[in-house]
Amino acid sequence: MRITSKAKNKNLNELNRVFEHNSYFKLNPVPMFIYSPKTYKFLDVNPAALKMYGYSREEFLSLTIADIRPKEDMQKLEKMFESNRSVSRVTGYWRHKKKDDSIVFVDVYSHKIEFPPYGEARFVSAFDVTKKKIADESLIQSERRFRDLAEMLPQIIFEFDLEGNLIYANQLAFDTFQYPGDTDLKTINIFNLISPSDLEIARNDLAGIIQNREIERKEYTLYKKDGTSFPAIIIASPIIQNSNPVGFRGVIMDMTEIKNVHRELIFSQKKYSSLFENAQSIMMIVDPENGKIVDANKAVADFYGYDVETLKKMFLTEIVALPEEEIKDSINKALNLKQNQFIRQHKLSNGEKRYVEVFTSPISINDKILIFSVIHDIQNRVLAEANLKKLNKAIEQSPVSVVITDCKGNIEYVNPKFCEVTGYSCNEAIGKNPRILKSGEQDDAYYKKLWTTITSGKNWYGEFKNQKKNGEFYWESASVSPLFDDDGNITHFVAIKEDITERKMKEAELLQAKELAEKSNQLKSNFLTNMSHELRTPLVGILGYADILANELKNGEYKEMAETILQSGNQLIETLNSILDLSRIEADRNELEVSTIEVKEILNETYALFKPMAYSKNLYLKLNLPLENLYVNADRQLIPKIFNNLLNNAIKFTFKGGIIISSNVVLKNHRLFVQTDISDTGIGIPAEYHQLIFEPFRQVSEGLSRSYTGSGLGLTLTKKFVEILNGDISFKSKENQGTTFTVTFPFAHSLPGSQVEDKAGTVQTTTELKLNYKPSLLLVEDDVVNAQIIIAYLSPHFNINHVEDGHTGIDFCKEKNYDVILMDIALKGISGTTAMHEIKKLGEHYSKIPIVAITAFAMLGDKESFLKEGFSHYISKPFTRSQLFKLLTSIFN
Repeated sequence: MRITSKAKNKNLNELNRVFEHNSYFKLNPVPMFIYSPKTYKFLDVNPAALKMYGYSREEFLSLTIADIRPKEDMQKLEKMFESNRSVSRVTGYWRHKKKDDSIVFVDVYSHKIEFPPYGEARFVSAFDVTKKKIADESLIQSERRFRDLAEMLPQIIFEFDLEGNLIYANQLAFDTFQYPGDTDLKTINIFNLISPSDLEIARNDLAGIIQNREIERKEYTLYKKDGTSFPAIIIASPIIQNSNPVGFRGVIMDMTEIKNVHRELIFSQKKYSSLFENAQSIMMIVDPENGKIVDANKAVADFYGYDVETLKKMFLTEIVALPEEEIKDSINKALNLKQNQFIRQHKLSNGEKRYVEVFTSPISINDKILIFSVIHDIQNRVLAEANLKKLNKAIEQSPVSVVITDCKGNIEYVNPKFCEVTGYSCNEAIGKNPRILKSGEQDDAYYKKLWTTITSGKNWYGEFKNQKKNGEFYWESASVSPLFDDDGNITHFVAIKEDITERKMKEAELLQAKELAEKSNQLKSNFLTNMSHELRTPLVGILGYADILANELKNGEYKEMAETILQSGNQLIETLNSILDLSRIEADRNELEVSTIEVKEILNETYALFKPMAYSKNLYLKLNLPLENLYVNADRQLIPKIFNNLLNNAIKFTFKGGIIISSNVVLKNHRLFVQTDISDTGIGIPAEYHQLIFEPFRQVSEGLSRSYTGSGLGLTLTKKFVEILNGDISFKSKENQGTTFTVTFPFAHSLPGSQVEDKAGTVQTTTELKLNYKPSLLLVEDDVVNAQIIIAYLSPHFNINHVEDGHTGIDFCKEKNYDVILMDIALKGISGTTAMHEIKKLGEHYSKIPIVAITAFAMLGDKESFLKEGFSHYISKPFTRSQLFKLLTSIFN
């Protein structure tokens, strides 16, 4: 029989088809098989599938699709067959059953093909992802355990509400989708990231997830912020709160470089070539003799960044980050079937190195043995595993104790720090309840509240006084948090605990020190009160008689002695008042009466007050003031003290030359200030003392050999007064070259209002007491000298009766109506305060007349206390004649 040319060509095509089938199907490392969609019977199978499932070729071809599926999956399988019967391409994630009944997890890619002589058939690639499945489950379990301790694994993790609004995303999500890390989550909607062609599918899938309340795994095309797209698998589950779905949480896996092996395989050379070239899986063919890349598909070009033609001119040494000898060794192992899976680092065109998993198999093309490789990008997986190791190491090496219990409170994990602190080993702690640490110091209600808090899903924060294994007590600061599964059920509790025993001890020491300090401060206040009273009382006699003698004596020598006594007494009063001022400032009890003040007026008064003092030392005193007004907001009592102290010091420490006072408006930082400079040509301040001159009781000259007198409080009080009035003080000084003090206050733009009336007790220059008649005055004073001084001052102007105790004072008031009463406080018998109250009860007259507290109690709050008790006025001892005259003038005028 003659064989026609047409028949020969047909036979030749058949032979080519068989050859191609052997090259791409038989020798492919990916398990593949073909079955009939009508009978579900297997029609062909490659060796890789036989190896995975454990059947011989004859056994496998006698089976159907149902024989390699677990029985419990059959209902789902039948649904899939029914719904996908006419679909050209189907993918899915399934459980398959081997011959020994063991289960493997596979990613299935199924295509409709023509398979002569059977006609229509389905071609299936089944990727064994069991290891990946186990790894994923391990990662999920680890994530659940450590999700509240550290950032989640480096996969895209998300949570969004039912409207698609993002609730949470990890940093990798922001990096992948190209959003800045500080982007407001509310501005990102998950549906805006999904391809429009997949959007309706995604919405239906999410509705199914809510309806079935189970995790679903779907593939979509997603878009980055710059408009580029990438394929991804989204694994999502519903977020359930109070039995109601409120959103979704899940993981996004970028499938750009890890698409599994080619989706379409056909038995013609054209179709196989198309499958290879257009497959999204990274595939290449390598010559084992020299490592040259013989062929590569487009996915390889996309992954490595080279075009296909360039890749065909390259060698493995140019993309594998290994020495040449190790690359050759790997090729030999693949060629001899000793190893078909490798994890390597490959180099991209931009220099980046990424971890890949390479599956290899020798194939024969044109009688030449080549290496066929399928490459998966596993960079994220490797990083995830590395991060998991870091998390484990971080917890193991944590400086705080970490305890994880099950939902019943039984310990499942403790880190080494827990063992170090408590003395219990890991084996001793696991399985026990944390109550093994209870010290008994905290009652059951404390622990009941803790348990109620965490079992309700909230975090608990507090402190424990616990007991170590050896019986030693210690304190811990702890936070206890619940961990939830995907259904919102509490699965574990995690406690982070820090040993605060040392802190507790220090707190106890600080509390004790505080109590001692308060006690010491009270003792100091009592001491100052007593000393002030005891010093002020005799000073009335000293200053009073010195004042009288200085005015009455004609003899120059004796008159000078009296003036010296008066000057020394005033110096002692100044020291006492400085101590009182410092006490008020330290207690933050200053009573400010702020008003708008003209600085030039104050400086003129200061200049006039100190001009005689400067001239007496042959020093010049100059005052330079501008024409414009210098307004500041300040206290009328404090601001003169500031300039008086500075000028007094300048004159005190200057022996030749003189002092210049100048003031002006200056501009600093776009604001106006009144700046006053007091410059002297005095002894100056050595540099080593610049840091201490504002400290209380400190002087440049100190100790037994000090050159100058004084309490050392002047500059301290001056600085504090300036700061109280929101001003600033500074100085420049060089030893033996003089000093300039600069005081700055904010300029006040409002005009001065009415001046605040001077309070009783303010030093004035009034020396005359002018009254229209001679009022009657009762003096209740038990100190004879004090009484004599007051009588000497006032007898020309008042009809005075003097008594030495409160009871007698009350009796005198019963017999006579006085116009004013001067009442000492510290009297023998009843106090002056008690006597005042009794006198006020004597009738309408004494409920209205002024009763003055005249006392040596002049510490912080004393004046306020006496006025609150009911005294109409207050004056502290010692006082000058003019102070007493001013007070009485204000009462009767």
